[in-house]
Amino acid sequence: MPEGTPRTYVFRSTRHSMLRTAERQISEDEVEGVVRTGAVIHTNDRGPHGGLKRLYKKFVVDRVVVVAAEVHKNDCWIITSYAEED
Repeated sequence: MPEGTPRTYVFRSTRHSMLRTAERQISEDEVEGVVRTGAVIHTNDRGPHGGLKRLYKKFVVDRVVVVAAEVHKNDCWIITSYAEED
C-alpha cells in the first residue's frame, strides 16, 4: 500500500472496546480514522482471531489517540483505545 493511502478494513468492535471508548470519550469515527491513517506500530503478538496485534497512533483535535487492534486479512478488531497522557 503506498504511503499516505488510507487503510481499508471491516471494523469489528469488542464489548471491551465499546465500553472503554465511550468511557474515554473517543468516538467511533475517531477510532476508525486513527486506524485508517495513523502511524502503525507492528507487534509479533497474535490475537484470538488469528491476526496480528497492532497499535495505531494519531493526533486528533487536541490529543494523541492510541488504538490497539488485531488485524486479520481485511478484518480489524478494535481491542481498546485511549488518549496518551501529556
